[in-house]
This record gives sequence, structure tokens and C-alpha cells, in this order.
Amino acid sequence: MSEEAKATKELEHLIRSRYSLIYIVSHEESRVIDIVTSIAKKLEMEHFFWTCSRGFTPTSDVHVNIANEGLDQKIYDPKAMLDWLSKNGSLQRSANSHEIYSLLDFHPFIDEVSIKRLLRDISIQFHSEGRTIIFISPLLLLPPELEKDVTVIDWPLPDKNILEEIFQEVYTPIEKKCPNIKKISPLYPKMVEGALGLTANEAENIFVKTSVQLSEDDKLDPIQSILGEKKQVIRK
Repeated sequence: MSEEAKATKELEHLIRSRYSLIYIVSHEESRVIDIVTSIAKKLEMEHFFWTCSRGFTPTSDVHVNIANEGLDQKIYDPKAMLDWLSKNGSLQRSANSHEIYSLLDFHPFIDEVSIKRLLRDISIQFHSEGRTIIFISPLLLLPPELEKDVTVIDWPLPDKNILEEIFQEVYTPIEKKCPNIKKISPLYPKMVEGALGLTANEAENIFVKTSVQLSEDDKLDPIQSILGEKKQVIRK
């Protein structure tokens, strides 16, 4: 079982066990949101994600009831959002609905005194209601007051199998049009290995850039190109 599969199974178990506050450390929020959405569908739960710029967004076609409560502006405020969830319950019209709320980049707000207290209250309330908040952030900033209430998962970077899928999505369409790329196919496994340690988005960008370079220069060493780009990414 891959590291991501293990992390996904662990997350599913936590949600099924009614853990109310989960903190996922990852730069790849889109990939994590997709995984949380797939878990929610499996468990027949609705999944919403929240940002301070857009408020709540459903990951399915359910009706969001926030606007009817007069919070179409205040819902962008993190404390108002948590307060509304605590007092009003489900975002759907149906009562007692089990829901997952993914809060993106919440780390700048989590250390505010009123939010810390509210999250501690919500931790108990949501456990009994079968609702879960998942913080998704590239940084782990967890105040000591919440350490016993929040479960942390360090989301793994893509393994070789995931990078191989990304690589094939990039190169399969291109190699039909470009002989320079097709003739280096024996190097594909080494090119994928060279991207280990990168996020999915970083790997995809590097694969695309290398394919563009190869289409113009048939003497380019693709492995050295990928390793060079990887060095630049790690430098950041």
C-alpha cells in the first residue's frame, strides 16, 4: 500500500470515528480536496470547502443555505463562519446532515483567542453531531491550547506510481507528434524517478517544460534537465 493510500485510509478512519478537528499539512490542497471529496462520497457525507476570499463552496450540487440566513458577507470572516456552523448546524436544508468542512489556509486565524475557544467548543459539539472540520494548510501552526483537540496528518508527497500517471498524461499526447520525444522513451522511468520529492503540481510543470525543451532540442539530456529544474524548486 502506498503512503498516500495509507494516509487516505487513516483519514477515512478518523472521519468515521467522528474525529471533529483534523489538520492536514500539505502544499497540494487541490489533491487533498479531491481525496476528501471521494471519502465523503463513500461515506455519503457532503463536503464543503471554505476560504476567506470565497466563503463556502460545495463540492457537489447541494444547495447551500447560508445566503438565506443573511450571512452572505459575514461568512468570509473566520470567526463568523465558525460561529454560524456552531449555532445553525448543517449547510444543507435537511436537518442533522453529516458534513465535512475543509478550511483552506486557516493557519493565520487559528491562534486568535476567540477562535481557539470556539474551536474547543466545536470539537465536543461536532463529535456528537458527526460533523468534521479539516484544516488544509502548507504550514503546521497549532496553538498549545488545541493540541489535544486536533489530530494532525502530514500528507505524503506523490510516490513513483502517482508521478508516473502524471508523466503519462503529459507525454502520451506529445510523443505522437514529436519524434524527438518518442525516441527517448527508454529514459522515461529515470525521468519519473528524478521528480521524486516534488509535489504533483511541481512535477507536472517540470515534465511539461522538459517536453517543450525536447521538442526543440534533440540533444537535450532530459534527466539532467529534470534534476536541474528540481534543484531550482527545492532551493525555494
